Amino acid sequence: MKNTEIGYKNKKWKIVYDEVKKKIESGVYNDKTLKLKDIIEKFDISDITARRVFNELKREGLIYSLPRKGTIILTKEKIQDIYLIVRDESLIYKDALNTQIFTRIINGFGLSSLSKLFRKHIFSFNFLLSNKKDFIGKNIIIFAETILRIEEDKVEVDEKITEKIKEFHPIIIHSFGKIDDFNVVGTDYYTGFLKGVEYLFNKGHRIIGFINGDVRNVWFYPRFCGYIDGLKKFGLEIIPEIIKITSGKNPEEDEKAIEEIMKSNRRPTAILCGNDLRAINVLNWCKKNGIKVPDDLSIIGFDNIDETKFTTPQLTTIDSKLELYGDSVLKMLMKRKKGEEIGNIFIKPEIVERQTVKEV
Repeated sequence: MKNTEIGYKNKKWKIVYDEVKKKIESGVYNDKTLKLKDIIEKFDISDITARRVFNELKREGLIYSLPRKGTIILTKEKIQDIYLIVRDESLIYKDALNTQIFTRIINGFGLSSLSKLFRKHIFSFNFLLSNKKDFIGKNIIIFAETILRIEEDKVEVDEKITEKIKEFHPIIIHSFGKIDDFNVVGTDYYTGFLKGVEYLFNKGHRIIGFINGDVRNVWFYPRFCGYIDGLKKFGLEIIPEIIKITSGKNPEEDEKAIEEIMKSNRRPTAILCGNDLRAINVLNWCKKNGIKVPDDLSIIGFDNIDETKFTTPQLTTIDSKLELYGDSVLKMLMKRKKGEEIGNIFIKPEIVERQTVKEV
C-alpha cells in the first residue's frame, strides 16, 4: 500500500503538469496570471509539487515569473520584439576589445530572467534610418557608440545624430552618462574609479598613479573625475607627473607612460588604469624591466575582459558589469509598456580581486 502511495505522489506532479500544459497550449489561460496557490487549490497538491510543476513549465518556456507579480502565461502575442541598433562598422569586428564588449552586452539579454518575453534583432544605424517608417513605435535600443562624433582622441555626442533618432524614443545602451532627452543604461564609471582609489587606499597605498584615455573622450572623462575625487576624498595628493594620458592604440605608448611615471621623484606604489588593456601593457612593461607585481608595484585595470584571468599574475580589475545591461533594458521596457516613467539606470562596477594588488 505504501509503495503504491509513493508511486502516485511521484507521478502526481506529472499529471498536473500535463493538464496545465494542455490548457496553456489550448489558450485557456491566455491573458491570465497563474498563481502557485491556484494550482495547489485546484489540484489539491502540496507546495513542493506545485513548484515542481511551475519549474517544468518555466523550463519549457510556457510561463515566466515576475517578482511580486505572479506567473505570466507566455503566448506569441505577448512576446515583444526589440531592435538593437549599432554603429555600422560595429557589425564588422574591428578589434578584440570591441568584440568582447559587444558580445558581453548582447549575451546579457539572454541571461535576463525576462528574456523569454522578448525577441531581439540586431540592425545597423543606416538600416534604421533607411527604413524609418517601419521602426516608429517599436522597441528601439541604440548603442551609445552610434550617436558619437569621433575626431581622433576627442569623442563627444553628435547632436545632429541625436536629433535624427528622437522620434524613435530609443533607450541608449552602453552609455557613459546622462544624455539629454533620452533614457539610458550604462556603467557608473565615476563610481567605479572612486571605488578603485578607495580599494587601494584601504590596502595602504598613498601615492596612486593613473593612466587613462583622453578626458575629451566621453567614456574616459568620468573615469578621470572618479580618480581625482577619490584622491580628494581620502586626503591623497594629486601629483600631475604620475597622471598620464594615452590613446590606447598601441602598447608602446602605455609602456612609455609607465616608464615616465616610475622615473618620477614621487614614485607610486600603485597604478590605476583606465581599462584592462592599458593595465596589461603596464604589467608587461614591469616584467620586461624587472619590476615585481605586486611586490614593487600594484596594478588595477577596468572592464574585467577575458585576458585578465590569464595574465601572470592575474590582473585585479573593476568589473563594468556589461552583462547586466540587457536585464536593465528589458525591465525598462516592461515599465514603459505600463506607461510608467523609466528614467536612467547606471550599473555600479565591482572590484574583482585577483593577484596584482598588495597590501602595504
